[in-house]
Amino acid sequence: MEGVVSVLTEIAYRVFMSLVTDPAVRMVIEGEFYTPGRPLGDRMPDPGGPDVRYGSYEAVMRLLDVLGGVEPLLAAYFLGQWSKIAEEPAPADSGPV
Repeated sequence: MEGVVSVLTEIAYRVFMSLVTDPAVRMVIEGEFYTPGRPLGDRMPDPGGPDVRYGSYEAVMRLLDVLGGVEPLLAAYFLGQWSKIAEEPAPADSGPV
């Protein structure tokens, strides 16, 4: 599950990074404290860095490749629709014990 968290964090980061670095948006949020340049300078976090990712990140990326996209993974992770990413278990043998 940690690898999924890493992937989702990177997706959100890529979407919102353009907003938090946009001077117009920053002026609204930061008001009188706004200063030009990258927010937090060199201390700006980057969840996409290899030293920040969970070890299972690579396995999730391979899974996404097999699935053909992130949608089935989102359905499983958020909606519990595990059949989107895994086969249903075979029914138990109902023969005599």
